[in-house]
Order: sequence, then structure tokens, then C-alpha cells
Amino acid sequence: MQISEIYRCLQMEGLLLGTPSILLRASLCNLKCHFRNGGLCDSSFTWDPKNGKEMDVQQVYDEVVKLAMQEKEKINFIIYSGGEPTIQKEFPELCQAFLLSGFHLTVETNGTKYVEIPTKVGPKNQQRDLTANTLFSISPKLNSSVPVGTEFEKSHDKARINLVVLEALLKRYPSYLKFVITGDDDIKEVLNLKDKLKVPNHRIFLMPEGTNRDIILERSKSIIDMCLKYNFRFSPREHVNIFGNMRGV
Repeated sequence: MQISEIYRCLQMEGLLLGTPSILLRASLCNLKCHFRNGGLCDSSFTWDPKNGKEMDVQQVYDEVVKLAMQEKEKINFIIYSGGEPTIQKEFPELCQAFLLSGFHLTVETNGTKYVEIPTKVGPKNQQRDLTANTLFSISPKLNSSVPVGTEFEKSHDKARINLVVLEALLKRYPSYLKFVITGDDDIKEVLNLKDKLKVPNHRIFLMPEGTNRDIILERSKSIIDMCLKYNFRFSPREHVNIFGNMRGV
């Protein structure tokens, strides 16, 4: 597996904001986002394999559990992020191992690839369903993420929205949509996807794009207005606001 980093943190965005967690960040991604502020993705350590390291499933599992047990009180929440975690072939096996060990697992994904996590375990007459201990934070990439003028423009634009996969994920797992917003015109695409996917408003989050506090706070004002207008939920990016765009936060 290509792993960028593993560390203890508070979840700083989305539904479980403020929850003590272990963040497992996979390297590699199947998209090439380039946002309007000139930023390629969040930063290179989230997707560039040169900034990651190879680990096998057991090594990753052991490191996560070690960090979860580091203090007197065990951390029970894992965030599996990226990059794009679902493109790693070991993804289902590792997710099941975490669930079997009693962890709650949040998968942060761009929603372009459906991978079944074996959440039903044990013999049929004693089967346990661990689906409730999973949460998919799905972040479909809007038109504003297209790397216009680069060699990745066509491939990214073609792959960034997969309605079949999005419908399957929303149906199969506890989940919500989290849209990265760069400007006012993004809301048209959000509303279009909401209607196509028939997602209730309370399962939609809007989050400002940006790699520094000033940009995020500036964009947050108009995004809060959008949330009030359309009855969506707002997600901050408190890790960037507090610590900046760096590893381990």
C-alpha cells in the first residue's frame, strides 16, 4: 500500500467535526484537481507517491492500533482518507479489519469508484452487520476542479462525476455529500446533482476550498449564505485555519 501519513488528530470537517480520530492518509489519486486559487489538490503530500511510503496491510493496521491505544483512553474513530483510498486493492481487507476490531470508520472519497466493504461477518445464523460503524464522506468534484489547459483536463472531467457509483454509495452506506466550493457559480452544479441523486438537504455539506486561512475565511462568508438559502450544512476546514496546510494535522 502507498501511505502518505498516519497520525492522531481531531476530525476538523464534516459530520464528525471535533471527534478524536486516527487519520490514515493513502497516497495516489485517480483525479487531478486544480482549483481556482491555483492549487493542485490540497497539497502534494495528499496524492504524490514520492511523498509516501510502501506498507503492507498488517503494518498499516498495527500502526493505527498503536496510535489509537497510545493514551489511557482509546481512540475509537478512524478516518481513511487520501489521495483516493478506494483505488488501493487492499482497501476492503483493511476496512474490514478495523471494523472487526471495534473501530468506527470514516472513508473520505471522491465517489468515482465503488468498492464493497465486507461489513457482514460471521456464520449466517450468528452474522453481525457492521455497516452502521461505517461513514462515507463523499466529495464529488465540481467543474471548478477541472485542470483546464493541462494534459489531465479531459480525463479528469470525464471521471470526476459517476452517478452510478454515487447512487450505490449513498444507498449502501451511512453517507453524506461534501462539496468543495470555490465560488458562487458552484452552487448550480450542487443543486443539479442533488436533484439527480435525490439527496435530502441535511446530507449535503458545503465546504470552502483553500490552502490558507485567509482564503478559507473569505469564502466561508458566501458559503454560509448559500447554506442558509438552500438549507444545506456548512463544513469548516479547521485544521487549515488553525495549523495551516501541513502534514499531521
